[in-house]
Amino acid sequence: MSEEKEKVVEKVPWIWVIPGIIILTLVFCYVGTFAARAKMYYFNGWGSWSGANAWQWSPGAQMMVTLLLLPVLFRIKFFRERVTIATTLWAYAIGWVASLRTGIPQWVALFCGFNRVRFIAQETQGILIPEWFIPNVKYMELTLTGGPLDWNVWLPVWFSHSFWVVAINLFCFACVTLFHRQWIDVQRLPFPVARATVEPVNLVLGAESESKSRRIQMFKVGLVLGALFYLPLWLNMIFPQFPDLYGWTSYPPWFSPWSGGALCLPDVFPALRVFAGLNNFCLNPTLWALAYLIPTDIQFSIWFMWFIIYIVITQILFAFGYYSNAPQATSGWGRWGLVYNAPPMFWAIQGLAGGLPLLVLLWFVFNRHYVITTVKIALGKATKEEMEWEKDQPLPYKYCYIFLIISMIMLGAFFAAWTVTLPTMLLLFALYFVTYAFGWVYINGFAGMFPMASTPGFWLLARWPSITMEQRNMEFMFASVFTRVPQDDIMSWNVTGGILPANVYSFARVAGVSSRSVFKVLLFSITITPFIVYGYDIVVVHAWGGLNTLPVIQEWNLWSLSMPESWNSIPLATAGYMPWYVYALIGAIITGVLYFLRVRFPWWPIDPIGFIVNCDALDVGFAFTTACIPAWILKVLTFRIGGTKLYNEVGLPLAVGFICGTTLIHPLLSMPFYTLRYFFPA
Repeated sequence: MSEEKEKVVEKVPWIWVIPGIIILTLVFCYVGTFAARAKMYYFNGWGSWSGANAWQWSPGAQMMVTLLLLPVLFRIKFFRERVTIATTLWAYAIGWVASLRTGIPQWVALFCGFNRVRFIAQETQGILIPEWFIPNVKYMELTLTGGPLDWNVWLPVWFSHSFWVVAINLFCFACVTLFHRQWIDVQRLPFPVARATVEPVNLVLGAESESKSRRIQMFKVGLVLGALFYLPLWLNMIFPQFPDLYGWTSYPPWFSPWSGGALCLPDVFPALRVFAGLNNFCLNPTLWALAYLIPTDIQFSIWFMWFIIYIVITQILFAFGYYSNAPQATSGWGRWGLVYNAPPMFWAIQGLAGGLPLLVLLWFVFNRHYVITTVKIALGKATKEEMEWEKDQPLPYKYCYIFLIISMIMLGAFFAAWTVTLPTMLLLFALYFVTYAFGWVYINGFAGMFPMASTPGFWLLARWPSITMEQRNMEFMFASVFTRVPQDDIMSWNVTGGILPANVYSFARVAGVSSRSVFKVLLFSITITPFIVYGYDIVVVHAWGGLNTLPVIQEWNLWSLSMPESWNSIPLATAGYMPWYVYALIGAIITGVLYFLRVRFPWWPIDPIGFIVNCDALDVGFAFTTACIPAWILKVLTFRIGGTKLYNEVGLPLAVGFICGTTLIHPLLSMPFYTLRYFFPA
């Protein structure tokens, strides 16, 4: 990444930041509404690339920054005199928070997957859900057809959903702020997602250099190529009569509808069905470009572990009689569960219940001095040299710990409202910390992606090894659902986790802007946005009716995860196999061995991140891991042919330009057409 500048304490321009957050959030809510109604919410839609995927990538933020850079790039004087690096940072921060609202996931969770329970499962599931979280069926029916809005009923719902999102986001935000110095300033985690935006900023607004002219030319080439690549997808989405040039909507048998450019290899080439672990393969050049920004050793670790787990080990087990349904299973959903979360390996348990927690634990072991020192600083017992640590930090450590405690009290209050007992509450805090607040952030800092399929909610089996209808209560209902839904469903609540603030902090470090200024902007935007989003949702469904604003009003019922047939069928409890904690221990051992080899032998090429990411269903099923194969080949060729000079002057600007080009076409052209398609469906 480009050399960091000396940090400057920028005064936050609240006069446009505050209205900017509010207006952008409402605009993205509007876009998401019409995108959902027009059924433009898959890979070539705004929503699926707005952060709700394994890359946690926000084209909304990328678009905001690119729009600011374009006039400067083409030497328009008015913008050249007003757009600064700090300006792009504020746009990046508020653009990311606001754009998480767009697309289908929000609507599916709040007014589909969540509320379906009142219509079809009130007696078995809905009876355990308080009406301050989901109103009774009388008021839910009005959300389908539209009708008078009774705020006496919906005000508690609006507040509870918003409070939950704010509480968990602040908890994660406090954790990231606490570890800011070690991750951002000392270990210098690369954060490839932030790099996709900060590199164009430094290129266009940075200091002059001998190679700048060539780099800008390559950036422009990438920008044009990205726009030209995405234009046919957009045209096919808006005008179905336009031919699908890439075949991405041809399912079956070509590409998965859940991830753009994910080629269903076993479906397209039936002869490959004999490879039990073979699933989708990424042919999306935008994801190739994102993967190109990942460090080379992490790229290799990801694709190599994918090959070992899903091609070598799985095929050996297939030869011994396991995964016998593989020749008949289709790509995508049909093959995900066949291998990753099934006997005899239970990869999901190994990676998420064992590997990820150990990775977090090992970080604390090797960085214990940092943690201890922050406590000493907070208590005023540190040395003068140690007190200097606070110089460039977002918050003094004393207030950072206070911030963390306050967020935990808020989150604990929400747990208590669901009658969650102290033992379960402590377990939930541990789960949320290991995943949203730390583990996912750390992996995202290196790989740009993270294991998104579910939290390691398997730990809850220690609390409820099995469950019956009579044993179910509000506590179990909450714990079983709020720890087992996939990350893309978690995103439906605008839960950013720690990934968003960590990437913004990384942007600030490279841009040379004080993290204290960034902290203020993030704190305000993370706190206010959920209240705007849920208020908008409630008003819109009553004004227009959910049937007129949603493509699917009753899709997946998330609360069904609390049913005994779901809970008791968790593979960890499968009869005839070792207990769940044994598989978790095996995953922890594999992670520990890879971690030790990585630390002990500099030449060891495989990072434990590669193992953990490949234990995730969606990273593998959506073909994000296979994007690292072409990206690694291209990056290695770049360095072999021209070294760092070719990479910095050609490869890097071309990749980030391509990413910027793809983010421009959709938002700039789609808003008026979304509205048109809503009123005049194709």
